[in-house]
Amino acid sequence: MKKIYIAGKITGEDTNECWDKFIHYQSIVYEKEKGGDVDITIPQFVCYDDDTWFEAIEKCMEVVFAADKIYFLPDWKTSKGATCEYYVAKALGKEMEFLEE
Repeated sequence: MKKIYIAGKITGEDTNECWDKFIHYQSIVYEKEKGGDVDITIPQFVCYDDDTWFEAIEKCMEVVFAADKIYFLPDWKTSKGATCEYYVAKALGKEMEFLEE
C-alpha cells in the first residue's frame, strides 16, 4: 500500500473550511493515483484541535517520515508547518507533487 500525505495551510484557517479543503483535495489525489491501493492522510486525521502547533507538527512529521509521496496544496508556501514538511520531505528524498487550484 502506498502511503500518501497531503500538506497545506491549517493555522489561521476556518476549521470547517479547512476540513472541506483537505477532503476536496483528498479526492483529487485519489483520482490522480488512479484509485490504487493508497492510504491518504491529511493533517486533521492525526492532529487534535487542542494540540499546540509544536504537538501538531510533530505528529505530522511522523506521517511525512512514513509517507511514500507528499502532495502539497496550492497554499503550502503560506504555511509555516507545510514549509517545514516540504524541507523535510526534500531532505529525505520523498516523491513530491504540487497541486494547483
